[in-house]
Amino acid sequence: MMNDDGLQGRSPLLVVEDLKKHYGAARGLWNKQQRVVKAVDGVSFDLQAGETLGLVGESGCGKSTTGRAILHMERPTEGKVVFDGQELSGLNREQLRQLRRDMQIVFQDPYSSLNSRMKVRDILAEPYRIHGLHRGREMERVRELLEMVGLPQASLEKLPHEFSGGQRQRIVIARAIALRPKFIVCDEPVSALDVSVQSQIVNLFGQLQRELDLTYLFISHDLSIVRHMSDRVGVMYLGRLVELGDKSQIFQHARHPYTQALMSAIPVPNPELQRKREKITLRGELPSPMNPPSGCRFHTRCPWAEERCRQVEPAWRETEPGHWVACHLAD
Repeated sequence: MMNDDGLQGRSPLLVVEDLKKHYGAARGLWNKQQRVVKAVDGVSFDLQAGETLGLVGESGCGKSTTGRAILHMERPTEGKVVFDGQELSGLNREQLRQLRRDMQIVFQDPYSSLNSRMKVRDILAEPYRIHGLHRGREMERVRELLEMVGLPQASLEKLPHEFSGGQRQRIVIARAIALRPKFIVCDEPVSALDVSVQSQIVNLFGQLQRELDLTYLFISHDLSIVRHMSDRVGVMYLGRLVELGDKSQIFQHARHPYTQALMSAIPVPNPELQRKREKITLRGELPSPMNPPSGCRFHTRCPWAEERCRQVEPAWRETEPGHWVACHLAD
């Protein structure tokens, strides 16, 4: 890639190659054969420093599992994750702990991601104590964090239940940036918040990215927010990427039928344009990741599926510079 920020030609900060995360499912009463849930089943992309990659798709498509597997919060079944030139698969627990200084996550639910018995001062000082940083100056750095995320200093002595959802998420973000990481997985970070608060948190992410040169994997089902946040967008379906490209390529020139269906569902502010707009309705439900369809995984719901779509898995190919699609009909 890349965009107009001078990223072209630089080595990627993050490289993900054929990432897979499979889970063993419980055996049935009569069927004793081990069943496998293919939550993530061969995802590949790279991410430049300072870039935001939006990851979208229906619930259950593997977005969050991809983020956790990249961070090795859940060990991948197969594949390679290279962060800042270092492959993660060979690292032991202590080496991964050291790497956590550069790789962090913001969870979806601010109500469950904070320890309800710890005051804010202890929540934000904990990363420094774990990594042995800023000894004797932890509170000074904690106060700086509060200022960076727009919370008053009086928040230090309060417990999480004394804050609103948006304020809690600001605390979660402050904890994530405490160690000055290079990369943050944002896992549906605004979906649990009121609409009026979402824009404030999204703007905070943008502000912090500029100030700290952060790189984001921004996971969301809200395409409007992804469009605002992202440089590139990846579309997942049933554990795999089906399309990947610049934001303009995905939102204006989507090639995969699934991506086109997602784009057609975005609300348009003008009611007249909304009525004239063709909406693509997908039939059926998302298939089970335990038994994905043969050929193209989307063919059971695709309005334009052909016989080859049912039998032959489409290749992951670059249809134009930076625009990747897995579809027989992409041309």
